[in-house]
Amino acid sequence: MFQRIVFSAFIITVLTFAVGAQSAADSLSRDEIDGLLLMREEEKLARDVYLTLGEMWNLRVFNNISKSEQVHMDHMKELLEAFNITDPVKNESDIGNFKDPKLTELYDELIERGSKSQYEALLVGRDIEELDIDDLQSLMDKTENQMILSVYDDLLRGSENHLDAFNRQLARYK
Repeated sequence: MFQRIVFSAFIITVLTFAVGAQSAADSLSRDEIDGLLLMREEEKLARDVYLTLGEMWNLRVFNNISKSEQVHMDHMKELLEAFNITDPVKNESDIGNFKDPKLTELYDELIERGSKSQYEALLVGRDIEELDIDDLQSLMDKTENQMILSVYDDLLRGSENHLDAFNRQLARYK
C-alpha cells in the first residue's frame, strides 16, 4: 500500500512538470508510445488470465497476483494519461477482450491450456511472467524517458516476484 501511495505521488509530481501546452505524447518516439500501449494491454492480459484461472482452480497465487496486475494496469493507465495517449482498454471489466486481436487470441490459448490442470495453469502463469519480463527489458532498451523507465522498472520487479511465486508453486509438484 505504501509503495502505491509513493508511486502515485511520484506520478503526480512528474505530471506537474511534464505536461505543458504541447501534447506530452509529442515528446515520445513511436517505439515508446507502442510500448506503453502494449504494456497496458499485456498487464490486462495477465490480470484477466489470473482472474479466470483463479476462479477455475481456486489457487491463492492467482488471486493474489491478479490484484498486483491490477495495480500494474493502473500504473500504465496513469502513464498513458500523463502523455495524453488514448487508452486501448475501453472497459477494464471486459475480461479476455483486447484492442489488439493477437492478445485476445493469446488469452483464449492460455485459458485453454490452463484449464487442463492446476499444474498447467501454473505453467501458464510462469509463461506470462516470462513474457512480461522479456517485453519490459526490450522496451527499457528503447527509451531514455525517466518516467517510463521508472514505471517499467517497477513492473519488472513485480514480474520477477510473480515468476518466483509461480516457480515455488510449480516446485511443489515435483
